[in-house]
Amino acid sequence: MLLLILGSIMGASALFNDCLLGPKNPILPSEASLVLRAQINASLAMHNIPIKLANMEKAFAASDWDKFAIVAGTKDFSITTILDTNVEDGSYIHFSYALGGNNFGSVHLEGHVQPVITVWDGNWAILRGAKIQSELICLQDAEFAGNCVSEERNKATPIPSDASSMLKAQINESLVKNVFWYDPEVTKDITKAFTATSWESFAQFVGTQDFYVIPLVDNDDKTTFVRLSYAMGDNDVGSVFLSNQVEEVANIQDGDWSLVGSTITEKTMNCLDSSAYFN
Repeated sequence: MLLLILGSIMGASALFNDCLLGPKNPILPSEASLVLRAQINASLAMHNIPIKLANMEKAFAASDWDKFAIVAGTKDFSITTILDTNVEDGSYIHFSYALGGNNFGSVHLEGHVQPVITVWDGNWAILRGAKIQSELICLQDAEFAGNCVSEERNKATPIPSDASSMLKAQINESLVKNVFWYDPEVTKDITKAFTATSWESFAQFVGTQDFYVIPLVDNDDKTTFVRLSYAMGDNDVGSVFLSNQVEEVANIQDGDWSLVGSTITEKTMNCLDSSAYFN
């Protein structure tokens, strides 16, 4: 089952340092193979979480991984697959769970019971004697980046005149926040800008060096976002919105992302940030 999932993530996951992150919790506990069950057992045992056989059978009968965690004695439990495209034997499974307020877990080569990486209090380390071809930073950064993907810039809205009323309102909000000379009350060119036949021409009307509309998707919960990106001098600025809302959830200044409000978490913002490289 997981082999099929690893094979399918090539076209549907976040690419970061040539490592691909698959979907979170791709199977249910009851669908876990004998090898996967043994891997989970080895991971929990490594962190001194002994589970009696009877309880383990009950855990794997759970309807989801949250209920599995209750039986296993962790605060949560998740599985992700990671594929390192640089090496021949680069298919991994990452188990992640919280103990107290800290993140623990392990990483295993596909089909191998014993872990090659331990995760202790959020810190990743290759285990002594582990045979692993991948760079630790590649695997760790793929997990940090999260399961967010960006679509091709300006693909969903190829020309400004196709912009929906929601997108127009989002663009107006972003320009008000980021372009100090832009004032929708006195800038008469904004209506004309939305008649432009390209986003390059749109940029000339509103006074930026370029302008891009980039749809983003968090594949863990299928939430969709819109990133507006444009250059001011040598600096990349812009905004991120939920697709159906006018209020910013993140602001971008000189390439640095910062949260606006509490609509999304910092982890989600990092996920979107890491996926948002131009295709």
